[in-house]
This record gives sequence, C-alpha cells and structure tokens, in this order.
Amino acid sequence: AYEIPKRDWSSDVCSSDLLCAQDAWRLTDRATLSYGVRWEPFLGQQMLFGGADNFDHDNFVKGVKSQVFVNAPAGMRYPGDSGFPDGRSGYKRRWLDFSPRVGLAWDVRGNGRLALRSSYGLTYDFPSGDYMNINASAPPWGNRSLVTTTIFDDPYSVVGGNPHPIATSRNTVFPAFGSFGAMDPGIHEPRVQSWNVTAEQIGRAHV
Repeated sequence: AYEIPKRDWSSDVCSSDLLCAQDAWRLTDRATLSYGVRWEPFLGQQMLFGGADNFDHDNFVKGVKSQVFVNAPAGMRYPGDSGFPDGRSGYKRRWLDFSPRVGLAWDVRGNGRLALRSSYGLTYDFPSGDYMNINASAPPWGNRSLVTTTIFDDPYSVVGGNPHPIATSRNTVFPAFGSFGAMDPGIHEPRVQSWNVTAEQIGRAHV
C-alpha cells in the first residue's frame, strides 16, 4: 500500500472588531459593584487559497452537486455555491456575541479586615487555524488517497488518473476514495464561563 501525497498548506485571515464598555458603582460605603460588556462578533477565518467547505446531508440524499466544483461529491458546498455562508470561512457570522462581566466587593464589617469578593464573566475565542487543515488538504485543494491494490505500470489508474499538479477549476477531477473534511456552518465558537467567590480576613498584628 502507498499514499498519494497531498498539498497541506493554506492561508487564513481572521479579523476582530469589538467594542467594550465598563463602569463601577459604589453601592454603599462598604460595597462596590463593577460591570461591563464586550461586543465581539464572530466573522470566522477567511481562507484565502481555498479550504472552506460545508456538507449538506439533504443535498447528498437528493444528489445535489456543487456548481463551483461540478465533480465534487453530492452534498458538498463551496464558496460561491447556493446556501454557502457569506465570505470564504464556511461559518455563519454571529453578530450578537456579547461578553458580560460583573464583580462585587463587600467590606463586611467596614474596618477593612474582612472582605467578600465575587465575579462572573463570559468570554469567546476563535477556533484554532489548525481546525482548517483537514479541509485545506482534502480535494480539490489537496488529493490524498490510500492505494492498497494497483498496477505499477499505471499506479494512478485506480484513483482516476494522475492528480498532479494540483490546479483547481470548475471541472477539477476529484479522486475516487478521497477523504474529505467539512465544517458545520452553524457551529459555535469556543466560549468560557468563569466565576469565583473569595473571602479575605486580615488577622491581628502582633508586636
């Protein structure tokens, strides 16, 4: 058995536009509330040289094929196909990502010796660029096939012919038995929720 090599590179660009607001409110002489919010829409990494695709199961069942790469398996969608999210990321844009945060500090006795503090925050992150590697190295940008039975006079005959050099067009030939990766366009970006409660007691000083 041997493997037909693949292209394994891509270039993705990610932009981040955000707005932040924060304030603190002294509730009493002994309690302070701090709060804020961060608006950071998720726009997804833009794949400059290809590598973004989606898979639609209903289209697969119905035999609907891509109009960008007409030889792609049924169900695959690429930038420019009907139903593919705007841009070249494969993700739906999320404009309503808000990250709230709030904190409370309370001087229990008013003498500065016993304090209770609590806070909560919700934050978002971006998927790692490595997440795109499977897609970027799959057909039509990279063709990798495991060949277990062939003839040495024409080893590529079992995968539809020699796939090199790799150049994409509307009529790019997709190899038989190719492996594919696809992104869920509605996937949520990573997020973390954190909270804490602490008590601080200052003991008596001894001389």
